[in-house]
Amino acid sequence: MDAFPFFEFNPITEDSRLELLRSWAELVGAGAVINTKDDEDHIRTLLEFPEREQEELPGRTELPPTEISGELEDLELETEFSYQEPISRQQTTSEKRVNFQQIDNRLNRIETQATEKLVEIMKSVQKTMTNRLKKKGPSVDVPKIMPNQKQTILESVRNMVQDSGKFGRTSLRSEVPKKMQEPISAEPVQAINYFEQKALWITDVLTERVIDESRQAMLKSIQIGESTQQATDRLKEVFEPYIGSGQVQHEGKLLTPHRIETIVRTNTTDAFNQGRLVEIMRPDMEDIVPFVQYSAIMDTRTTPVCRHLDGKVFRRDDPALQDLIAPNHFNCRSVIVPLTPDIEINQKDIVNKQIAGKAQQLKGKGFTQR
Repeated sequence: MDAFPFFEFNPITEDSRLELLRSWAELVGAGAVINTKDDEDHIRTLLEFPEREQEELPGRTELPPTEISGELEDLELETEFSYQEPISRQQTTSEKRVNFQQIDNRLNRIETQATEKLVEIMKSVQKTMTNRLKKKGPSVDVPKIMPNQKQTILESVRNMVQDSGKFGRTSLRSEVPKKMQEPISAEPVQAINYFEQKALWITDVLTERVIDESRQAMLKSIQIGESTQQATDRLKEVFEPYIGSGQVQHEGKLLTPHRIETIVRTNTTDAFNQGRLVEIMRPDMEDIVPFVQYSAIMDTRTTPVCRHLDGKVFRRDDPALQDLIAPNHFNCRSVIVPLTPDIEINQKDIVNKQIAGKAQQLKGKGFTQR
């Protein structure tokens, strides 16, 4: 015989490739496995991505900017991304004490839970409005969000900010040398009040926006004489940023609940850093954490304001710290890091009026005042 039977694998299909990548992403996101450079190189090969040219900061991975179609007004994403080559720097002594992977994993879980719950209730709100529309036709008198629906939104948002704030406090404690630590005390009344008021504010903004956008859509439908079915389709478009659809739009992109994701991600970062600040500002921490450092994720998606503030050092009593604590733009994932007395500080990194002033100019829309 001139030839013998041989064994050969069939080429991997596109569906199998996507399923493998999806499973791997879930394992990494859950913290079950740690993503290494070899893993990344293999994934880049599967996706036919170019090799990474420059090593970025270890332990921190930024979520990709959420895709958006249309104007989001005060909820729009920061558009001034700096698409330079990644700027790497060595981690500081204080950053080496921070488990950034744990922070990312924990906040991602909090965000996922909040997003799923909010999307679920937004679907309920859409169903109520759609049923009313089909019965009575287009009208700016859209149904108000029912008390039980609004209460569910409030509870979801409250859990999100409280869990993020509590995690901010406990994680900061783990970054201070044990010999300097004091037992963690009860959460200050001021912090409890802040998280409660923030939850109420987010809930009001979200519900009022949905009602207002629905009214505008119905008014437009009446103006141009649309049928009930056309008005229903228009209302569906209003809710797509809040619930997604799972459908593929142009260029192969999935329609996701990007507005909910932006609200959740931004306010999770805010609550997490506020929790860390609460712990830093405790009276017994004055000598333990006299300074804090702004730590940003430095890559091609880093915004100008976070690129400017990355590595900068604030005195704990500097009013600028309250104004410039992350988030400073939508989808921000920067964190503040405690600097203990044993850490040497470069004087040029300490924030002054010029540095703070430039940061205020670079901040995202809607973040100029707190």
